[in-house]
Amino acid sequence: MKLNLNVLLICNQPELVEHIKALMAELGQEVDVLHSMDAFEDEYSRDLDLCLLDASQACEVTFELTARLRAVHPLVGLVCFTKSHCVPKRIQAFKSGADHVMSQPLDPEEFKQMMGSLIHRLQLSPSALHAGASDDLQRLELSSQKRSICGPEEEINLTSTEYLLLQSLARAKDRALEIWQIYDLLGKNEQTLQKPALEAQLYRLRKKLRDCGAGNQALKAVRLKGYQLCVPIQIS
Repeated sequence: MKLNLNVLLICNQPELVEHIKALMAELGQEVDVLHSMDAFEDEYSRDLDLCLLDASQACEVTFELTARLRAVHPLVGLVCFTKSHCVPKRIQAFKSGADHVMSQPLDPEEFKQMMGSLIHRLQLSPSALHAGASDDLQRLELSSQKRSICGPEEEINLTSTEYLLLQSLARAKDRALEIWQIYDLLGKNEQTLQKPALEAQLYRLRKKLRDCGAGNQALKAVRLKGYQLCVPIQIS
């Protein structure tokens, strides 16, 4: 059983951040914190088990990210925090894929009971989480545990760089990254990783996608901009 989850909180309210971190510590979980949705796009590359999103301010942006996370992380835990008694926003959060929606100010006991149940579910083995899931042969699945991409034809092992690129492309808005974002993601620049070498890495990644059954156009170059993933990928 996995005890320590990768938990991310996206919130720019310092008092709420400290309150949630303290409550999660009582449940035995540490929390990574980002202060904006943009920071998630630009900075966060870790595997994700549980994401807590403050939707009390930039609601539409938060719900758009929630929907994208649900699409690529079907098993991840998603919790949204909204303003008190804002029923339409609570409904919108659920429609976006949230597991739970809580109103602020948070009730500590309610929070711990709800989050404790969710954490227990997320700590189940991957096989238990997959039990009963539909067998979709066309689905591409990126395995965080095995660092592999599995498609309708076969499962292909990935390098750590290839995994990071696919994970970030799958999560990105429109599943696209600009060249400068890719360099930042890899911790490189045009001097330490020249463009032909970068293109060669992406060519090998495109070939692996094709070999697993994603087709010839799974990853395409966007002229003078970057690269776009043209197939949906779920991250497990």
